[in-house]
Amino acid sequence: MSPSDSHRMLTGAELAALYRVHMRRDFPPNELKSLSMLENLTQSGINSVWAFERDGALAGYYVLARVPGSSMVLLDYLAVVPELRNTGVGSALMAQIVRRLPPDCYLLIESERPEPAPSPEEQSIRARRVGFYQRCGAVRSPLNVRLFGVDYAVLTLPAERTPSPPQQRRDYLEVYRSMLPPAWCGEHLETFLP
Repeated sequence: MSPSDSHRMLTGAELAALYRVHMRRDFPPNELKSLSMLENLTQSGINSVWAFERDGALAGYYVLARVPGSSMVLLDYLAVVPELRNTGVGSALMAQIVRRLPPDCYLLIESERPEPAPSPEEQSIRARRVGFYQRCGAVRSPLNVRLFGVDYAVLTLPAERTPSPPQQRRDYLEVYRSMLPPAWCGEHLETFLP
């Protein structure tokens, strides 16, 4: 991390601008919650949206979700601005996220599973994403999820605070049940353990 790096929580107009300029570009439509849903989740205290700035300019951003009282923090979104990708900004972001976790919490990460990719190129991209999180210290869980038709691998860190896979599943379902309408959870959320 550079001395000029800073983290700042975003709200209101800043969140709306981030969504319109960056999130729409950085995430496919089937993975992106609506702006009104993100605003509501942020106002309710479940989500927090953070800007990571370097030399006063946006370098990346992330969205965390946590149900009050839960030991699991979900990394809902993470992105680095295109011109700073592959420069170490993502690793610096992850290190800061882990350092900022409450001492009794673990981070749960969703990353598209490489295995069902529609092409070898997409499989390679997905494998690189999973590999990025593993290089940052995350461990791939046996828990897998399908959310709105997208298959995700689940990764967690730090390892010493991560509970058993069945508890991860309960924590995961709890946070999504607090974020999504019940009918959506029933229709669009599946979890798989071996």
